[in-house]
Amino acid sequence: MGDVLIKYYYLKYEEKGVFLHYYAPDDTKWLYVRFQASYEKDPYERLKDGRPPHTTLNKMFYLTEADLYDIDEHHAIFKVGEFDGEYYSLDKAIWGLKYSFKIKKGFESLFTLDFLQGKLKSPDIKIISEITNKEIIVGDGENEISPNVLERASSAYPTPGEINKYVRARVANVLSAELNLKRDYERILEREVEKKIASYQKEFSRRESDSRRSTIALELDKLEYQREKFSQMLEDESLTEDEWHARIFDIFRILYPQYICMFHEQTLKSVFNHDKRSDFLLINNLGYVDLIEVKKPDASIVDNSTDRNNYVITKPASNAIIQLENYLYSLNRWGEEGEKELTCKFEDKLPKGLKIKISNPSGFLIMGRCKELGPEQIHALQLIRRQYSHIVDIITYDDMLYRIDMIRESLKKSIKEDIPFE
Repeated sequence: MGDVLIKYYYLKYEEKGVFLHYYAPDDTKWLYVRFQASYEKDPYERLKDGRPPHTTLNKMFYLTEADLYDIDEHHAIFKVGEFDGEYYSLDKAIWGLKYSFKIKKGFESLFTLDFLQGKLKSPDIKIISEITNKEIIVGDGENEISPNVLERASSAYPTPGEINKYVRARVANVLSAELNLKRDYERILEREVEKKIASYQKEFSRRESDSRRSTIALELDKLEYQREKFSQMLEDESLTEDEWHARIFDIFRILYPQYICMFHEQTLKSVFNHDKRSDFLLINNLGYVDLIEVKKPDASIVDNSTDRNNYVITKPASNAIIQLENYLYSLNRWGEEGEKELTCKFEDKLPKGLKIKISNPSGFLIMGRCKELGPEQIHALQLIRRQYSHIVDIITYDDMLYRIDMIRESLKKSIKEDIPFE
Protein backbone atom coordinates (compact mmCIF):
# COMPACT_ATOMS: atom_id res chain seq x y z
CA MET A 1 0.00 0.00 0.00
CA GLY A 2 1.35 3.41 -0.89
CA ASP A 3 1.91 5.97 1.85
CA VAL A 4 -0.39 8.97 1.66
CA LEU A 5 1.07 12.25 2.92
CA ILE A 6 -1.40 14.71 4.47
CA LYS A 7 0.45 17.88 5.39
CA TYR A 8 3.16 16.33 7.59
CA TYR A 9 1.22 13.25 8.64
CA TYR A 10 0.35 9.89 7.12
CA LEU A 11 -0.77 6.44 8.28
CA LYS A 12 0.99 3.18 7.58
CA TYR A 13 -0.53 -0.28 8.11
CA GLU A 14 2.05 -2.94 8.97
CA GLU A 15 2.24 -6.44 10.47
CA LYS A 16 3.26 -4.86 13.78
CA GLY A 17 0.26 -2.51 13.85
CA VAL A 18 -0.96 0.89 12.63
CA PHE A 19 1.56 3.72 12.72
CA LEU A 20 1.20 7.49 12.45
CA HIS A 21 4.23 9.09 10.79
CA TYR A 22 4.94 12.75 11.51
CA TYR A 23 7.55 14.79 9.65
CA ALA A 24 8.63 18.03 11.33
CA PRO A 25 9.78 20.88 9.05
CA ASP A 26 12.31 21.99 11.65
CA ASP A 27 12.80 19.33 14.31
CA THR A 28 10.82 17.15 16.73
CA LYS A 29 12.12 18.64 19.99
CA TRP A 30 8.83 20.44 20.54
CA LEU A 31 7.14 17.06 21.13
CA TYR A 32 9.22 16.52 24.29
CA VAL A 33 8.34 20.04 25.37
CA ARG A 34 4.66 19.22 24.90
CA PHE A 35 4.92 15.98 26.87
CA GLN A 36 6.82 17.71 29.66
CA ALA A 37 4.24 20.49 29.80
CA SER A 38 1.55 17.86 30.17
CA TYR A 39 3.36 16.37 33.16
CA GLU A 40 3.70 19.80 34.77
CA LYS A 41 -0.07 20.37 34.73
CA ASP A 42 -2.06 20.14 37.92
CA PRO A 43 -2.47 16.39 38.75
CA TYR A 44 -6.26 16.71 38.80
CA GLU A 45 -6.26 18.36 35.38
CA ARG A 46 -3.89 15.72 34.01
CA LEU A 47 -5.93 12.74 35.14
CA LYS A 48 -9.53 13.94 34.99
CA ASP A 49 -10.01 12.37 31.53
CA GLY A 50 -8.66 9.04 32.79
CA ARG A 51 -5.51 9.19 30.67
CA PRO A 52 -1.89 9.86 31.54
CA PRO A 53 -0.40 13.18 30.38
CA HIS A 54 -0.80 13.55 26.62
CA THR A 55 -0.61 16.01 23.77
CA THR A 56 -2.85 16.47 20.73
CA LEU A 57 -1.51 16.14 17.18
CA ASN A 58 -3.31 17.27 14.04
CA LYS A 59 -6.36 18.13 16.20
CA MET A 60 -7.12 14.42 16.07
CA PHE A 61 -4.68 12.21 17.96
CA TYR A 62 -4.38 12.14 21.76
CA LEU A 63 -0.85 10.86 22.25
CA THR A 64 1.29 10.07 25.27
CA GLU A 65 5.04 9.63 25.36
CA ALA A 66 4.42 5.88 25.72
CA ASP A 67 2.80 5.88 22.25
CA LEU A 68 6.06 7.08 20.70
CA TYR A 69 7.48 4.18 18.65
CA ASP A 70 10.53 5.86 17.12
CA ILE A 71 11.89 9.38 16.71
CA ASP A 72 14.76 11.28 15.16
CA GLU A 73 15.43 14.92 14.38
CA HIS A 74 12.68 15.34 11.78
CA HIS A 75 10.61 12.18 11.98
CA ALA A 76 8.40 10.80 14.77
CA ILE A 77 6.44 7.56 14.61
CA PHE A 78 3.53 6.78 16.93
CA LYS A 79 1.81 3.42 17.23
CA VAL A 80 -1.91 4.14 16.98
CA GLY A 81 -3.36 0.66 16.43
CA GLU A 82 -2.78 -3.09 16.63
CA PHE A 83 -2.94 -5.92 14.07
CA ASP A 84 -4.00 -9.47 14.97
CA GLY A 85 -3.35 -11.05 11.58
CA GLU A 86 -6.89 -10.43 10.34
CA TYR A 87 -8.00 -7.02 11.60
CA TYR A 88 -6.35 -3.65 12.23
CA SER A 89 -7.75 -2.23 15.49
CA LEU A 90 -7.43 1.52 16.03
CA ASP A 91 -6.53 2.51 19.59
CA LYS A 92 -9.70 3.96 21.15
CA ALA A 93 -7.87 6.28 23.55
CA ILE A 94 -5.55 7.71 20.90
CA TRP A 95 -8.33 8.25 18.35
CA GLY A 96 -10.85 9.48 20.93
CA LEU A 97 -13.34 6.69 20.22
CA LYS A 98 -15.95 5.33 22.58
CA TYR A 99 -16.12 1.97 20.80
CA SER A 100 -13.63 -0.15 18.86
CA PHE A 101 -13.01 0.47 15.17
CA LYS A 102 -11.56 -2.47 13.21
CA ILE A 103 -10.53 -2.77 9.55
CA LYS A 104 -10.22 -6.17 7.88
CA LYS A 105 -6.93 -6.86 6.15
CA GLY A 106 -7.24 -5.99 2.46
CA PHE A 107 -9.38 -2.90 3.07
CA GLU A 108 -6.80 -0.75 4.87
CA SER A 109 -5.70 1.11 1.73
CA LEU A 110 -9.10 2.83 1.63
CA PHE A 111 -8.66 4.30 5.11
CA THR A 112 -6.16 7.05 4.58
CA LEU A 113 -5.70 9.76 7.18
CA ASP A 114 -7.61 12.16 4.94
CA PHE A 115 -10.61 9.85 4.83
CA LEU A 116 -10.60 9.08 8.55
CA GLN A 117 -10.09 12.70 9.52
CA GLY A 118 -13.18 13.99 7.75
CA LYS A 119 -13.92 17.02 5.65
CA LEU A 120 -14.47 19.40 8.57
CA LYS A 121 -11.21 18.59 10.33
CA SER A 122 -13.08 16.36 12.74
CA PRO A 123 -12.62 12.60 12.46
CA ASP A 124 -15.34 10.74 10.57
CA ILE A 125 -14.79 7.63 12.64
CA LYS A 126 -15.35 9.50 15.90
CA ILE A 127 -18.70 10.83 14.74
CA ILE A 128 -19.68 7.45 13.29
CA SER A 129 -18.71 5.78 16.57
CA GLU A 130 -20.93 8.19 18.50
CA ILE A 131 -23.86 7.66 16.15
CA THR A 132 -23.70 3.86 15.87
CA ASN A 133 -23.02 3.44 19.58
CA LYS A 134 -21.32 0.05 19.06
CA GLU A 135 -18.14 -1.58 17.79
CA ILE A 136 -17.54 -1.02 14.07
CA ILE A 137 -15.90 -3.71 11.93
CA VAL A 138 -15.18 -2.82 8.31
CA GLY A 139 -15.01 -5.68 5.82
CA ASP A 140 -17.02 -7.93 3.55
CA GLY A 141 -18.27 -10.54 6.01
CA GLU A 142 -21.44 -11.02 8.03
CA ASN A 143 -22.10 -8.19 10.52
CA GLU A 144 -19.29 -6.16 8.89
CA ILE A 145 -19.78 -2.71 7.35
CA SER A 146 -18.89 -2.24 3.70
CA PRO A 147 -16.32 0.53 3.04
CA ASN A 148 -18.75 1.89 0.42
CA VAL A 149 -21.27 2.61 3.17
CA LEU A 150 -18.70 4.59 5.16
CA GLU A 151 -17.68 6.43 2.00
CA ARG A 152 -21.30 7.48 1.41
CA ALA A 153 -21.55 8.53 5.06
CA SER A 154 -18.45 10.67 4.59
CA SER A 155 -19.98 12.33 1.53
CA ALA A 156 -22.98 13.33 3.66
CA TYR A 157 -20.85 15.99 5.39
CA PRO A 158 -21.93 19.55 4.57
CA THR A 159 -19.84 21.42 2.03
CA PRO A 160 -18.32 24.85 2.80
CA GLY A 161 -21.05 26.38 0.59
CA GLU A 162 -23.77 24.67 2.61
CA ILE A 163 -22.20 25.85 5.87
CA ASN A 164 -22.03 29.38 4.47
CA LYS A 165 -25.74 29.30 3.60
CA TYR A 166 -26.61 27.90 7.03
CA VAL A 167 -24.68 30.69 8.81
CA ARG A 168 -26.34 33.36 6.66
CA ALA A 169 -29.78 31.90 7.34
CA ARG A 170 -29.17 31.91 11.12
CA VAL A 171 -27.93 35.51 11.08
CA ALA A 172 -30.76 36.60 8.76
CA ASN A 173 -33.31 35.06 11.12
CA VAL A 174 -32.08 37.37 13.90
CA LEU A 175 -31.83 40.53 11.75
CA SER A 176 -35.06 40.11 9.77
CA ALA A 177 -37.16 41.58 12.58
CA GLU A 178 -35.26 44.88 12.43
CA LEU A 179 -34.09 45.08 8.83
CA ASN A 180 -35.76 44.73 5.47
CA LEU A 181 -33.51 42.05 3.99
CA LYS A 182 -33.24 41.82 0.22
CA ARG A 183 -33.00 38.03 0.09
CA ASP A 184 -34.77 35.19 1.88
CA TYR A 185 -31.72 33.35 3.19
CA GLU A 186 -33.77 30.71 5.00
CA ARG A 187 -35.46 29.79 1.72
CA ILE A 188 -32.05 29.67 0.02
CA LEU A 189 -30.90 27.19 2.68
CA GLU A 190 -34.09 25.12 2.30
CA ARG A 191 -33.56 24.84 -1.45
CA GLU A 192 -29.97 23.73 -0.89
CA VAL A 193 -31.10 21.04 1.56
CA GLU A 194 -33.91 19.91 -0.75
CA LYS A 195 -31.43 19.67 -3.62
CA LYS A 196 -29.06 17.51 -1.58
CA ILE A 197 -31.88 15.25 -0.34
CA ALA A 198 -33.08 14.79 -3.93
CA SER A 199 -29.52 13.86 -4.93
CA TYR A 200 -29.32 11.28 -2.12
CA GLN A 201 -32.69 9.84 -3.08
CA LYS A 202 -31.63 9.54 -6.72
CA GLU A 203 -28.38 7.84 -5.75
CA PHE A 204 -30.21 5.50 -3.34
CA SER A 205 -32.70 4.61 -6.06
CA ARG A 206 -29.89 3.88 -8.50
CA ARG A 207 -28.02 1.70 -6.01
CA GLU A 208 -31.24 -0.11 -5.07
CA SER A 209 -31.95 -0.75 -8.75
CA ASP A 210 -28.40 -2.02 -9.35
CA SER A 211 -28.65 -4.29 -6.32
CA ARG A 212 -32.00 -5.65 -7.48
CA ARG A 213 -30.66 -6.28 -10.97
CA SER A 214 -27.59 -8.07 -9.56
CA THR A 215 -29.76 -10.26 -7.35
CA ILE A 216 -32.09 -11.18 -10.20
CA ALA A 217 -29.14 -11.82 -12.53
CA LEU A 218 -27.65 -14.20 -9.95
CA GLU A 219 -30.97 -16.05 -9.65
CA LEU A 220 -31.17 -16.24 -13.44
CA ASP A 221 -27.66 -17.71 -13.68
CA LYS A 222 -28.55 -20.39 -11.13
CA LEU A 223 -31.80 -21.12 -12.98
CA GLU A 224 -30.02 -21.39 -16.35
CA TYR A 225 -27.59 -23.89 -14.85
CA GLN A 226 -30.37 -26.02 -13.36
CA ARG A 227 -32.39 -25.90 -16.57
CA GLU A 228 -29.41 -27.02 -18.66
CA LYS A 229 -28.71 -29.86 -16.26
CA PHE A 230 -32.40 -30.86 -16.23
CA SER A 231 -32.56 -30.85 -20.05
CA GLN A 232 -29.48 -33.07 -20.25
CA MET A 233 -31.03 -35.48 -17.76
CA LEU A 234 -34.21 -35.72 -19.86
CA GLU A 235 -32.13 -36.68 -22.88
CA ASP A 236 -30.29 -39.40 -20.97
CA GLU A 237 -32.49 -42.46 -21.17
CA SER A 238 -29.98 -44.53 -19.20
CA LEU A 239 -30.76 -42.78 -15.90
CA THR A 240 -32.40 -45.07 -13.36
CA GLU A 241 -35.25 -44.14 -11.04
CA ASP A 242 -32.80 -43.98 -8.13
CA GLU A 243 -30.62 -41.51 -10.09
CA TRP A 244 -33.67 -39.31 -10.71
CA HIS A 245 -34.39 -39.49 -6.98
CA ALA A 246 -30.88 -38.21 -6.26
CA ARG A 247 -31.20 -35.19 -8.56
CA ILE A 248 -34.84 -34.14 -8.41
CA PHE A 249 -34.91 -31.86 -5.35
CA ASP A 250 -32.82 -29.05 -6.85
CA ILE A 251 -35.34 -28.86 -9.70
CA PHE A 252 -38.42 -29.30 -7.52
CA ARG A 253 -37.57 -26.52 -5.06
CA ILE A 254 -37.19 -24.01 -7.90
CA LEU A 255 -40.90 -24.54 -8.60
CA TYR A 256 -41.94 -24.89 -4.96
CA PRO A 257 -39.59 -22.70 -2.90
CA GLN A 258 -41.77 -23.05 0.21
CA TYR A 259 -40.21 -26.48 0.80
CA ILE A 260 -37.02 -26.12 2.80
CA CYS A 261 -36.16 -29.80 3.39
CA MET A 262 -36.60 -33.04 1.46
CA PHE A 263 -35.82 -36.42 3.02
CA HIS A 264 -35.38 -39.52 0.87
CA GLU A 265 -37.14 -42.85 1.51
CA GLN A 266 -38.61 -42.21 4.94
CA THR A 267 -40.44 -45.04 6.68
CA LEU A 268 -43.98 -44.11 7.77
CA LYS A 269 -46.18 -45.70 10.43
CA SER A 270 -47.08 -49.25 9.41
CA VAL A 271 -50.63 -50.08 8.32
CA PHE A 272 -51.85 -53.69 8.44
CA ASN A 273 -48.35 -54.74 9.57
CA HIS A 274 -46.72 -53.36 6.42
CA ASP A 275 -44.20 -50.51 6.58
CA LYS A 276 -44.72 -47.66 4.14
CA ARG A 277 -41.71 -45.95 2.62
CA SER A 278 -42.29 -42.85 0.51
CA ASP A 279 -39.82 -41.65 -2.09
CA PHE A 280 -39.57 -38.23 -0.45
CA LEU A 281 -40.94 -36.54 2.63
CA LEU A 282 -41.17 -32.76 2.20
CA ILE A 283 -41.12 -30.13 4.97
CA ASN A 284 -42.31 -26.61 4.17
CA ASN A 285 -41.27 -23.38 5.85
CA LEU A 286 -44.03 -23.74 8.47
CA GLY A 287 -43.14 -27.34 9.29
CA TYR A 288 -46.01 -29.06 7.47
CA VAL A 289 -45.35 -32.42 5.79
CA ASP A 290 -46.14 -33.50 2.20
CA LEU A 291 -45.00 -36.45 0.08
CA ILE A 292 -43.53 -37.02 -3.38
CA GLU A 293 -43.40 -40.09 -5.55
CA VAL A 294 -40.94 -39.96 -8.47
CA LYS A 295 -41.19 -42.22 -11.52
CA LYS A 296 -39.00 -42.11 -14.61
CA PRO A 297 -39.80 -39.77 -17.54
CA ASP A 298 -40.50 -42.74 -19.82
CA ALA A 299 -43.29 -44.02 -17.53
CA SER A 300 -46.50 -43.02 -19.34
CA ILE A 301 -49.57 -41.60 -17.61
CA VAL A 302 -51.98 -41.85 -20.57
CA ASP A 303 -52.29 -45.16 -22.40
CA ASN A 304 -51.48 -45.13 -26.12
CA SER A 305 -54.50 -47.35 -26.81
CA THR A 306 -58.14 -46.39 -26.25
CA ASP A 307 -61.02 -48.00 -24.44
CA ARG A 308 -64.34 -47.28 -26.24
CA ASN A 309 -62.58 -44.46 -28.11
CA ASN A 310 -61.35 -42.89 -24.84
CA TYR A 311 -57.77 -42.59 -23.69
CA VAL A 312 -57.38 -43.87 -20.14
CA ILE A 313 -54.80 -43.86 -17.36
CA THR A 314 -52.02 -46.44 -17.56
CA LYS A 315 -51.71 -49.16 -14.97
CA PRO A 316 -48.28 -47.89 -13.70
CA ALA A 317 -49.74 -44.41 -13.18
CA SER A 318 -52.83 -45.83 -11.45
CA ASN A 319 -50.63 -47.98 -9.20
CA ALA A 320 -48.42 -44.98 -8.34
CA ILE A 321 -51.47 -42.92 -7.32
CA ILE A 322 -52.84 -45.74 -5.17
CA GLN A 323 -49.39 -46.17 -3.64
CA LEU A 324 -49.18 -42.47 -2.81
CA GLU A 325 -52.72 -42.50 -1.41
CA ASN A 326 -51.73 -45.30 0.98
CA TYR A 327 -48.68 -43.33 2.08
CA LEU A 328 -50.82 -40.26 2.82
CA TYR A 329 -53.27 -42.45 4.78
CA SER A 330 -50.39 -43.83 6.87
CA LEU A 331 -49.01 -40.37 7.48
CA ASN A 332 -52.39 -39.08 8.65
CA ARG A 333 -52.84 -42.02 11.03
CA TRP A 334 -49.41 -41.37 12.50
CA GLY A 335 -50.67 -37.99 13.75
CA GLU A 336 -49.19 -36.39 16.87
CA GLU A 337 -46.92 -39.35 17.57
CA GLY A 338 -45.43 -38.99 14.09
CA GLU A 339 -44.96 -35.24 14.53
CA LYS A 340 -42.88 -35.79 17.66
CA GLU A 341 -40.89 -38.65 16.15
CA LEU A 342 -40.09 -36.81 12.92
CA THR A 343 -39.23 -33.58 14.76
CA CYS A 344 -36.79 -35.47 16.97
CA LYS A 345 -35.35 -37.41 14.02
CA PHE A 346 -34.66 -34.36 11.86
CA GLU A 347 -33.92 -31.82 14.61
CA ASP A 348 -30.34 -31.25 13.42
CA LYS A 349 -31.47 -30.71 9.81
CA LEU A 350 -34.36 -28.31 10.51
CA PRO A 351 -34.16 -24.59 11.33
CA LYS A 352 -33.91 -24.05 15.08
CA GLY A 353 -37.30 -24.20 16.78
CA LEU A 354 -39.23 -25.55 13.78
CA LYS A 355 -41.57 -28.43 14.69
CA ILE A 356 -42.98 -30.86 12.13
CA LYS A 357 -46.76 -30.88 11.70
CA ILE A 358 -48.99 -33.50 10.03
CA SER A 359 -52.27 -32.00 8.86
CA ASN A 360 -54.00 -33.22 5.67
CA PRO A 361 -50.72 -33.74 3.78
CA SER A 362 -50.65 -33.39 0.00
CA GLY A 363 -48.99 -35.69 -2.52
CA PHE A 364 -47.02 -35.01 -5.70
CA LEU A 365 -46.50 -37.56 -8.43
CA ILE A 366 -43.69 -36.68 -10.86
CA MET A 367 -43.99 -38.97 -13.84
CA GLY A 368 -43.88 -39.19 -17.64
CA ARG A 369 -43.71 -36.73 -20.51
CA CYS A 370 -46.44 -34.86 -22.35
CA LYS A 371 -44.69 -33.08 -25.23
CA GLU A 372 -45.44 -35.87 -27.73
CA LEU A 373 -49.07 -36.43 -26.70
CA GLY A 374 -51.84 -35.66 -29.19
CA PRO A 375 -54.74 -33.27 -28.42
CA GLU A 376 -57.03 -36.09 -27.26
CA GLN A 377 -54.34 -37.53 -25.02
CA ILE A 378 -53.65 -34.08 -23.54
CA HIS A 379 -57.38 -33.78 -22.84
CA ALA A 380 -57.35 -37.21 -21.17
CA LEU A 381 -54.34 -36.17 -19.05
CA GLN A 382 -56.22 -33.10 -17.82
CA LEU A 383 -59.24 -35.27 -16.91
CA ILE A 384 -56.98 -37.66 -14.99
CA ARG A 385 -55.41 -34.75 -13.12
CA ARG A 386 -58.81 -33.38 -12.16
CA GLN A 387 -60.07 -36.80 -11.13
CA TYR A 388 -57.22 -37.31 -8.64
CA SER A 389 -56.60 -33.67 -7.67
CA HIS A 390 -58.01 -34.25 -4.16
CA ILE A 391 -55.29 -36.85 -3.61
CA VAL A 392 -52.27 -35.92 -5.67
CA ASP A 393 -50.86 -33.26 -7.96
CA ILE A 394 -49.70 -35.07 -11.10
CA ILE A 395 -46.71 -33.32 -12.71
CA THR A 396 -44.95 -34.42 -15.88
CA TYR A 397 -41.30 -33.67 -16.54
CA ASP A 398 -42.31 -31.40 -19.41
CA ASP A 399 -44.56 -29.48 -17.01
CA MET A 400 -41.54 -28.86 -14.81
CA LEU A 401 -39.44 -27.75 -17.77
CA TYR A 402 -42.20 -25.39 -18.94
CA ARG A 403 -42.58 -23.83 -15.51
CA ILE A 404 -38.82 -23.29 -15.27
CA ASP A 405 -38.89 -21.55 -18.65
CA MET A 406 -41.71 -19.26 -17.49
CA ILE A 407 -39.75 -18.28 -14.39
CA ARG A 408 -36.67 -17.70 -16.55
CA GLU A 409 -38.54 -15.42 -18.96
CA SER A 410 -40.03 -13.47 -16.08
CA LEU A 411 -36.57 -12.91 -14.59
CA LYS A 412 -35.19 -11.76 -17.94
CA LYS A 413 -38.04 -9.29 -18.31
CA SER A 414 -37.44 -7.95 -14.81
CA ILE A 415 -33.80 -7.25 -15.63
CA LYS A 416 -34.60 -5.68 -19.00
CA GLU A 417 -37.41 -3.43 -17.77
CA ASP A 418 -36.05 -2.93 -14.22
CA ILE A 419 -39.35 -4.08 -12.75
CA PRO A 420 -39.17 -5.59 -9.25
CA PHE A 421 -39.73 -9.33 -9.51
CA GLU A 422 -42.54 -10.55 -7.31
